[in-house]
Amino acid sequence: MIAWLAAALLFVLVAVPIGMLIFASFRGPIGALPIQSRAYFTFDHYSDALLRISSWRMAMETSIYTIGAVAVALGFALSLAWLTERIRIPAPNVVAALVVLPFLLPPSSITGSWLSLFWPRSGSVNVFLRENVLGGLSRGPFDPATLPAMILGQALFITPIAYLIVAAALRNMNGALEEMSAASGAGPLTTVRRITLPMLTPALLTAGVLGVWFTLDWTDVPFDLGAIGAVRLFSVRLYFQTVGSVGGFPNFGGAAAHAVLTLLLLFAVFAFYARLTRHSARYATVGIKGARLSRWPVGLWSIPLLVIAAFYALAMWVAPLYTLASGAINGGGTAFTAVLSSGKFWSAAANTMIVAVGSATLGTVLVLLVAWVVVRTDNRLLRRPLDLLATAPLVIPGLLAATAFLLVYLVLDWLPLWGTHLGITLALSYRLAIPYRLANVGMRQITRDMDDASATSGATPFVTLRRIVVPLLASSIAASWIIFFVFAIRERTIIQYVGFQVRTFTTMGRVSSAPGAEAAADLLMLAMVVAVVAGVAYALRRWQRMGG
Repeated sequence: MIAWLAAALLFVLVAVPIGMLIFASFRGPIGALPIQSRAYFTFDHYSDALLRISSWRMAMETSIYTIGAVAVALGFALSLAWLTERIRIPAPNVVAALVVLPFLLPPSSITGSWLSLFWPRSGSVNVFLRENVLGGLSRGPFDPATLPAMILGQALFITPIAYLIVAAALRNMNGALEEMSAASGAGPLTTVRRITLPMLTPALLTAGVLGVWFTLDWTDVPFDLGAIGAVRLFSVRLYFQTVGSVGGFPNFGGAAAHAVLTLLLLFAVFAFYARLTRHSARYATVGIKGARLSRWPVGLWSIPLLVIAAFYALAMWVAPLYTLASGAINGGGTAFTAVLSSGKFWSAAANTMIVAVGSATLGTVLVLLVAWVVVRTDNRLLRRPLDLLATAPLVIPGLLAATAFLLVYLVLDWLPLWGTHLGITLALSYRLAIPYRLANVGMRQITRDMDDASATSGATPFVTLRRIVVPLLASSIAASWIIFFVFAIRERTIIQYVGFQVRTFTTMGRVSSAPGAEAAADLLMLAMVVAVVAGVAYALRRWQRMGG
């Protein structure tokens, strides 16, 4: 019963939206819903997407944007991971936390700080350079609404995720091979080039593939930096097709066709990744008997790494926090009073917590049940399909998911889904691939002897899951819940598409015209998010101390 319930919910969250995208991509005309009586089957959307010169230009610029952002992010991540894992710097764990924690900051706060510094005419850095260094210019010299600036900005957003993957690989690597290389007379740089970097290939590929997914998933950089007209990206075209820029009517079929083609491309990328990493045993070093990895002393050669770390800190920590703090301070107590007395802010806060906590809870329960079915049961009919469905969202960026859920909700208009908390919660729960893999790995680490002992004592499978498996999976469950929660807090695209008048922190707009009110609102939002995450971590520790 539990297995079929999990299968049904997973089918609704993953298979139904994908099926709707495919169906809608063959339906016309512009402005019609896929199941309306005036809709008809057509291949026009695919011919439009594949044969227009503008589509190929969009594909080229999107490819440059994606590949460039991922390449720069991998460079940042490798440099920062090497600094924290292989260099003798003070408090490396603190530095590692500072690399990851910007993921909790509101994306608009980060991009807003960049705009306040580098806006062509009024950005403080540009104004300073024009007045003191580069006289005669009326604007610039920096302009964030360009493709290179967008690539750099997106790379900075991807870096925390890529860093976690690369740093974990460096930390778990055994030092035996490096010792053998040194004993054979190879220098440090040769060892790094011939031994260390090749052993990091799976981690770099994993970070790169996830970087592609996140680049297509997040629309904060292209929209916030104002490059909508200057740079033609897939995410921008898909957005305007769904909101109605073609003759004033939404082009759901065109958006679905572009989404399906992108989905096929992402499937090909993941298949290529799976092919490259299928012989992962050749990169395995954990378990080889040998020495621990040694840390190198800080030297002249480490200056580039320190410069990269300083640039990352300035861009992701100093600039956003300075902008927020200065804005709130300039507004004084009036800014916080205006926000705290704003019904719009508290409505957005309530909506955010409802959909974030709801989707995190629903998603965590679902991935736990799916992982239990896949790993702990002998249901051959469901195990493989559920595993594939739970992993499929890895190739469905948020923009595609938002389009799919929008079409499903508009078709099922007799259900309270579009523009409701329930609909948003279900749509946000689709981001279950990464939490599912965490639950799957954690479930495999628990020996089945515990299940056998529980069954021998007369316990049902559900009792075994609740009393044995869940307490032992407490860390994985907490990590999965936090991932769902943070993704929901940061989400803007899905909420814009299916939320209608439900406003959250990312879509609430200005809460007050008082000076510094926007900065005060962002600081209060950050405090709420940190409080929830810290509360979950504290509850987990208490639960573990009490023995689950």
